Amino acid sequence: MTTFEEWWTAWSVDRPTVRTVEARTAAEEAWEAALASTWPPAPEAVREGDRGFYTYLGRPLMTTYGHEITVRESSAATGPHVWLFIDTLQARKMGVTSPDPHLNLAQAIGLRMALEQFITEVPERWQSGRQMLKDALAKVTDAFEAEQKMIDSPEED
Repeated sequence: MTTFEEWWTAWSVDRPTVRTVEARTAAEEAWEAALASTWPPAPEAVREGDRGFYTYLGRPLMTTYGHEITVRESSAATGPHVWLFIDTLQARKMGVTSPDPHLNLAQAIGLRMALEQFITEVPERWQSGRQMLKDALAKVTDAFEAEQKMIDSPEED
């Protein structure tokens, strides 16, 4: 079982700062192990509807002001995609007019768990899924590195 500290280190430190192939491989292994960890355990995804797409966590996540967020598998054939459905009906009943969900820490962890279910299932559910996951991780790393370069060396006007 991966500890929260190991997961956090792999997610927030190793991924965006890796510079060498050797370090990248070690960071990827740590990150993948963290994704596969049992911290915290998530409810099972549930197949729903006539087409049998997964609803991650098996149900919507209720937020602080009554928005319901449902994380559901997409039918996109070009690769793994996921929908975030935001239902505002309950929020409107509570007098909330903003369509933007407001999450406390526990709700944010729940949303992360739902997205983690989607992400960790890619290697098993998609042909070449393991490579798709590695490519996506590389894109995230590259984006963080490009952003950091902009922060470190802003262009002067």
